[in-house]
Amino acid sequence: MKVYLSTLLLILLTTSLSAQNSTFGFKIGPNYFYSNYEFDDPIGKYQFGAASNFKVYKFISIQTEFLFVKKAFEEPYRDSWEVKAKGSYFDIPVFIQVQPIKQLAIYSGGQIGFRLSHELKYNHTNNLYTAQEGSLEKVPLGLLAGLSIHPIKHWSLEGRYSIEIARSSSSLDFRGWQFFLNYTF
Repeated sequence: MKVYLSTLLLILLTTSLSAQNSTFGFKIGPNYFYSNYEFDDPIGKYQFGAASNFKVYKFISIQTEFLFVKKAFEEPYRDSWEVKAKGSYFDIPVFIQVQPIKQLAIYSGGQIGFRLSHELKYNHTNNLYTAQEGSLEKVPLGLLAGLSIHPIKHWSLEGRYSIEIARSSSSLDFRGWQFFLNYTF
């Protein structure tokens, strides 16, 4: 897995440095995810990674990212049931970004994730059950949409909503808000 991640990061870095009108940067920030069943209590976690942006037209670009994301939620159910989920993921979003003015960008696209670790617990009247391996998707596919504000050169603030769309019938998914502070060069 380390070789795979190192190769992906090397490809991202070399293509962004060799291409004209491209930028490379780093991002970090909090996220708040909940599940696909009912609106529950999101637990704030964190994420960090690298991004590369390739201009394809004056105000249109394609951005790819490699993110390490911690996700968690807690959901109280009726009849004293409670579900707690958390996991670590390696997400690769790819999206089209439209920048109508220099200080603002709007984007949308998809992402694939790779589950690195997970923990899912069910609590029924103080009896704790640990879920089976299949309860959280191993390779979730998702959609995302967001907005990026560029107030200062090289720095930007970003917010996005992401949702997992492909899952097996018995699995829970994560959907929620992600926020980033970005530095590009």
